[in-house]
Amino acid sequence: MQVPKLKVIQDVETRWCSEFVILKRLHILREHIAADLIQVLRPFTEATKESSGNTYQTASMVIPIIHCLKAATENYAKKNINGHGTGVSFARNLLKALISRLLLFKMDDINCVATIVHQRYKAALFHHETERLHAFALLKKEIPDVIVDEVHNDGIQDHQVEKAPSESLWDVLNKLSLSIQGNEPDPKMKAIDTYLAAPCLARHCNQHDWWRKNQHLYPVIAKVAANYLALTATQVASERVFSTSGNSHLSQRAIVASTCR
Repeated sequence: MQVPKLKVIQDVETRWCSEFVILKRLHILREHIAADLIQVLRPFTEATKESSGNTYQTASMVIPIIHCLKAATENYAKKNINGHGTGVSFARNLLKALISRLLLFKMDDINCVATIVHQRYKAALFHHETERLHAFALLKKEIPDVIVDEVHNDGIQDHQVEKAPSESLWDVLNKLSLSIQGNEPDPKMKAIDTYLAAPCLARHCNQHDWWRKNQHLYPVIAKVAANYLALTATQVASERVFSTSGNSHLSQRAIVASTCR
């Protein structure tokens, strides 16, 4: 019987995918084992690696990744709706856990703002009206009033209203027209609508480069994006630094170093 000669996997890059790696190696050795479980877990491993990156934005990926995980797990369960195998049962339980534990994942303040200022996603994933209103409210809250006033004043000129003589017949009408003119659109919401009206960015395009070139078109949103797109979704990057440091300063390595001298 031909069995591949494979080395033992001693390190898992993200620290959270060890079960998947073990099952995948077992499947290579015994093709009929764990194939369905690997198919269910593969999107979760991909999501873990994506959200653990340290060379691109990750906080803005949390909501899209969870959305895709739920969709992928649900599609697997629907595709095998009449199945009763381990993989189908596992997928159904996994989907229930995702729904129960992450019921309001689109309402998280930080991830919500980070997603909507990401040119690739914007408000596309906020399907329900409650989610959209919540996202817009959070974004408006992050926009300083001073910045909006500066942009608003630069873009328009003061409208001079002809003053009627005091105690004139037209006083009532003038006051009415002035009150109507005063109900202008919210400048913050106007800035948000202008930003959302632009086409979304393709997946392969660089988000930082896009904002660097287009920040003058959306100066209000650009300042919020600068604060939120720098956030990380996980602590994997910092954990890797400590792990590497720990592996480099073991007592055994110190003994080898002193012996070599």
